[in-house]
Amino acid sequence: MDRIVVSDISKTFQLKPGQFVTVDGEATDRVTVLDGVDLSIRKGEFITLVGPSGSGKSVLLDIIGGLTQA
Repeated sequence: MDRIVVSDISKTFQLKPGQFVTVDGEATDRVTVLDGVDLSIRKGEFITLVGPSGSGKSVLLDIIGGLTQA
């Protein structure tokens, strides 16, 4: 059976020099947008990725499509 499978996909971005965000009460210059994602899509199956802006939906699709390295 043909399918798309990704396992344990993680992606962290380094912010520009001097930029910081607060995560869990601590300032950091790195943002993790995907952490241990597993996904299996069978041929002919229809799925929807839903989430707020910045939650990693487009990054996941870019990784699956080979446009971005995990």
